[in-house]
Amino acid sequence: MIRFLGFVSFVIGVALVALFFLNSNARTHGGHDVSASIYVALYCLLVGGGMLFNSRIAALLFSIPCAGLAIWLSVGSMRTVPFPWVLFNLAFSSCLLIPLVMTVYMLRRRHAVMSNKSTP
Repeated sequence: MIRFLGFVSFVIGVALVALFFLNSNARTHGGHDVSASIYVALYCLLVGGGMLFNSRIAALLFSIPCAGLAIWLSVGSMRTVPFPWVLFNLAFSSCLLIPLVMTVYMLRRRHAVMSNKSTP
């Protein structure tokens, strides 16, 4: 599952790089400037590439911003969003917590396997 999330992150990074280069004409002629998307694209490419190779650090670098976005969405929607839509936002924010739960489970499982190998 970590590799699948890495692939999705990598594809999002490629799409953002394409958006950056496709926007160059509109940016120079007074249109919308989305040049800051290149930083998010590089982050997605690096983290996605690391997750494709099952890197634990890359999984943490992916899951921590997802959890932060989930908390921000939950708190913000409870303050300002009307009732029927707040349920949708809470459901979406709980889906954003899935990568963190998977990463913690993966790290605990690897730690348990490593500690069992070290004892004779």
